[in-house]
Amino acid sequence: MASLSAPPLTEEQYLSLERQAETKSEFRNGQMLAMAGGSLNHSLLASRMGSLLDRQAPPGCRIFNADLRIKVPSARLYTYADCGVFCGEPQFAGNRQDVILNPLLIVEVLSPSTEGYDRGKKFEFYRTIESFREYLIVHQDRRHLEHYSKQEDGSWLLREYAGAESLVAIDRLGVQFSLADLYSVALP
Repeated sequence: MASLSAPPLTEEQYLSLERQAETKSEFRNGQMLAMAGGSLNHSLLASRMGSLLDRQAPPGCRIFNADLRIKVPSARLYTYADCGVFCGEPQFAGNRQDVILNPLLIVEVLSPSTEGYDRGKKFEFYRTIESFREYLIVHQDRRHLEHYSKQEDGSWLLREYAGAESLVAIDRLGVQFSLADLYSVALP
């Protein structure tokens, strides 16, 4: 006997359900997709990244954590990043302040179950956000960070950092930190 799939939800239905839920779900193409909980290192690195960015963010830029949804209008996607930065006035979807439209920097800490999505389709979706310019992918199993930066011609430049002595520079924000500082909180 064939099973019937659930009919697609509207964005309004998703937001209504998600705002009442005790767990987080992503919204993709009319479907709610439950998000798995992260490991201790995942949580520690996401928090540390937010702290490092907050210490150095220029005036007018603010850091947000995984409690704020990001809307990608072109993909009908609502998702959560581990950390992010917006500059200037926040732009929200609707009249509530829980869905942001204008992130400049997005951080994802890789998990084995989401690595392919975070590097692939999710990054493709993020790149359609007009304000989005910086993407940091943080590995939780080793000292390694990938920094994608949007160039003037619309292309994306990848810089990779490995090892404790590496110094990560996000020129657009005037932010610098070492991998030793970022990973000082992570467990071996």
